[in-house]
Parts: sequence; C-alpha cells; structure tokens
Amino acid sequence: MSSWEKFQVWFVARRLMVEVGYPWLLPR
Repeated sequence: MSSWEKFQVWFVARRLMVEVGYPWLLPR
C-alpha cells in the first residue's frame, strides 16, 4: 500500500467520523 493510498483511506475515514461524530458532540 502506497502512502497516497494510506492518506486517502485516512482522509475518508476521518471525514466520515467528523460527519457522524459532530452531531453527537455539538450538544455537549
């Protein structure tokens, strides 16, 4: 796996985490 592929996987996973996690974190 190249570093670019790792970066893409990390970026997509982080974006998903932000999109899913933000609504849960905002009320606090």
